[in-house]
Formats: sequence, C-alpha cells, structure tokens
Amino acid sequence: MKEIRGSWRNEGTILLDYRIAGDSGILIYFGDQSTRRYFQRVLSYEKNLAREPIPGVRETIKGFCTLFISMIPYRRISGI
Repeated sequence: MKEIRGSWRNEGTILLDYRIAGDSGILIYFGDQSTRRYFQRVLSYEKNLAREPIPGVRETIKGFCTLFISMIPYRRISGI
C-alpha cells in the first residue's frame, strides 16, 4: 500500500507535514524536534480545531511536535 503524505508550505517554508494513518487518522508533524516553538504550534492548531470543529473528528492527541487527529471513517459519515 502506498503511503499518503504531503506538506503545507508558505513561500517555500514547510509549515507542517502530514501522513494518513490508516482509514481514520491523520498525523501532522509541525517540526522534527521537541521544542517549545513547535509545541505552541501544536496547541494553536488543536485550539483552532476545537473552535471550528470539522465533521467527523473524534479526538485529537497532541505530542511535543505532532498532532494526531482521529476521525470517523468517511463511509460512516456519508452513509456509503
């Protein structure tokens, strides 16, 4: 199975990398080190998700430089 991953960039700078984790998760990397700067970005992103919920998101699990987003599989949301 091919790994699905990508990056979100701004003016050539990588803001985050993401990888699809199975059929119901996304793992977002905000950096590759456990620093306060990256942890603040994790907290900010998690806070924004709480403020503007996305349908199907079950929970978020934060690390020092990562955020895992657990989702209800698409089939269950759409009724397919």
